Amino acid sequence: EVRAIADFELARLRTSAVAKATAATDDGAKAHWQSIAADIKRWLERGELPTPTPALRPPPGDPFGDEPYPAS
Repeated sequence: EVRAIADFELARLRTSAVAKATAATDDGAKAHWQSIAADIKRWLERGELPTPTPALRPPPGDPFGDEPYPAS
């Protein structure tokens, strides 16, 4: 039952993503929603998860936020 509900909700989200991609006027938004719709379709049809992109490497040097706060 849980899988059926999850598949139902994913199908509904895919329909919503397709509609948002169609309505988008900005190319970035259109690509974003098309990608989401494609990932959901791939899962529903083949059970394939999207391949995660590797995490960005942190810049060299000290981590951000290690500086003391300025005196008020």
